Amino acid sequence: MGFGGGGSGSFVLPDHTHSSVLEDGGELERLVTKVDTETLEKFPAMQLLGTTTLGSANANLNITSLSLSADDYAYFEIVFATKKTTGSASSIVLQINGLSAASYSYEGEKNATGTITGFTANAQTSFLLGDSSIATGDVNNHIVGTCKIILDPDTVGSDLPRFESGKIQAQWTTLSESNSGFYNAVVTTLTQVNLIYLDADTHPTGSTITLYGVKRS
Repeated sequence: MGFGGGGSGSFVLPDHTHSSVLEDGGELERLVTKVDTETLEKFPAMQLLGTTTLGSANANLNITSLSLSADDYAYFEIVFATKKTTGSASSIVLQINGLSAASYSYEGEKNATGTITGFTANAQTSFLLGDSSIATGDVNNHIVGTCKIILDPDTVGSDLPRFESGKIQAQWTTLSESNSGFYNAVVTTLTQVNLIYLDADTHPTGSTITLYGVKRS
């Protein structure tokens, strides 16, 4: 269907027509396709591997019955949101594969209204996500955060699993905490991730944990 070009004087647009015929985008189209392909190959997509939302209060906020090999995944990442059920303050921690031996070690730093302090701990039964200043006794204080789990960083030999938490923060505090550490034994397959409180408090209804993984390219 044709359309008048319009305009007046020395500036008159030529008539043009609309067509359903596909045109070759030429070099630009091929370049965009090439960039998209290279990007996808360089940055593999993060896959959703599991999620749990508690239907009732529970001491364990976990994802179980996994069988995820370090040969297949470069790393895993958990995202969680929970809070304390009782009025007691306690640390919130991570255990993998049901491992509770005193073989976790970590170091980290805490930012309290701009004042940063560091700490280290060895021979622990879990990896620290947030201490009692984060997991306070305020039952309305939502605790949210992320943690990366790297079972075998380079697949050259057998390395120790590493943990790298993002900034763990509680909703009604001016504190945040970020830690890194390892488990002092080789782990080649991820079968479970579990968040618990050291005072055995429960996670309330609606608490969530989600596990993602990035495949090795």
